[in-house]
Amino acid sequence: MPNGNEDRCSSGLNGIPGTPGIPGAHGQPGRDGGKGDRGTPGKCSCTKASTMNWKQCSWPNLNNGADVGVIQGCDFVKNSNMSSLRVSVSSNFYVAGVSACKRWFVTFNGVECRDPITVEGVLWVPSTETRSHRLGQFEGVCNDLRAGIIRVDFNIGNCPDFGDTNGYTGWNSATRLFIEELPPPQQ
Repeated sequence: MPNGNEDRCSSGLNGIPGTPGIPGAHGQPGRDGGKGDRGTPGKCSCTKASTMNWKQCSWPNLNNGADVGVIQGCDFVKNSNMSSLRVSVSSNFYVAGVSACKRWFVTFNGVECRDPITVEGVLWVPSTETRSHRLGQFEGVCNDLRAGIIRVDFNIGNCPDFGDTNGYTGWNSATRLFIEELPPPQQ
């Protein structure tokens, strides 16, 4: 039975909007997007000495009869003041004489290494032998060399306490001088 209020309730004006509700739970993760653009190259914090820097100088059939002095050499560009140089020499070494001795050594800009020690090899011939051709190889590391062009020479000389004897380098074979820049040594 109508009470006369039905028309008034259904045709009334909207009221004041309410306050927003509490946010709902997050939905499931979305799908992966497309591949992005390539980024700019990063900056390397490496020192130049940690990259490979080496050189090999070689001579076929050197046949050098010098008894004292520079045999051969080459220039090497050292990149860092903090790095070291590793040098390796291989050749055919010859000493003639009775109880004879010759010394082969490396110089850097005309001076032998002092840090940590000289780079050298010695061949001694006992009194029972008069001639000796031998394949030989010696190597070492030199620290405390400035960056820039370093002249690395391979030399021959006399052994301490022995006279001047006949020496020969690179007879009928290749001679190699290998130079490599190394990162600083451990302390």
